[in-house]
Amino acid sequence: MKTRQRTPRRVVKRSVALLAFLALWEILPRTVVQPGYLPPFSTVVEAVWDLFATGEIWLHLEISLARSLEGFLLAVLIGVPAGLLIGWFHEVEDYLDPLVQTLRQTPVLALFPVFILFFGIGETSKVVMIFWARSGRSC
Repeated sequence: MKTRQRTPRRVVKRSVALLAFLALWEILPRTVVQPGYLPPFSTVVEAVWDLFATGEIWLHLEISLARSLEGFLLAVLIGVPAGLLIGWFHEVEDYLDPLVQTLRQTPVLALFPVFILFFGIGETSKVVMIFWARSGRSC
């Protein structure tokens, strides 16, 4: 297998698309797109810097990681026993497999409005969305 060397020319070539993307992100909100829909890249970097400087980022990370862990544990606690039942008992598989296969094909983000409708806009809908994403992709 041939390995490519990192030459300055190759690094520049590989950086062009990324730099063009960042330049467009900075320019478009200042000219065409309303900054309320897409803030300029420099504004985003400044906001992230402020989150780190004030230490507020750690609170947000803690909440996000706790939510992710809840959804993952829920998926394991429900998914593993369900998988064992489906694997051991062909009758259970005959009943559940069509439902599992149908629901597995639905993108998680497409169901987010449904989760909000059923579970509200709070933490529960977010945890259920993570649960759904983790449990459906392991089949």
